Amino acid sequence: MAGPTKSQLKKAGSRIRRFYRGEASLRDLDDAIRDIESYRAQFAKPLRAMNMALRRYVRQAEVSAQVTQRLKKVPTIIDKISARETALNLTTMHTGLLNIETT
Repeated sequence: MAGPTKSQLKKAGSRIRRFYRGEASLRDLDDAIRDIESYRAQFAKPLRAMNMALRRYVRQAEVSAQVTQRLKKVPTIIDKISARETALNLTTMHTGLLNIETT
């Protein structure tokens, strides 16, 4: 199943901002969250694959490092677009993080 289009994702961000200004319904918020979750889910598999590849590389290179990953949580995304960075476009937001720390 394909995720939302860029246009749908931009509209989801707008619906969330409108909801928190009291200009949209709870249904609008639910629809927007569903779009965000669908978009966010697209990053889980590639992030996992990259994590596993980096772990393999670190092990083969015999480097003392820890590879971690996380997807940005939906409440954090909502907070960011509704309160902290109200002009932020969801299509350009970084939703995943891959980190390598040497030990």
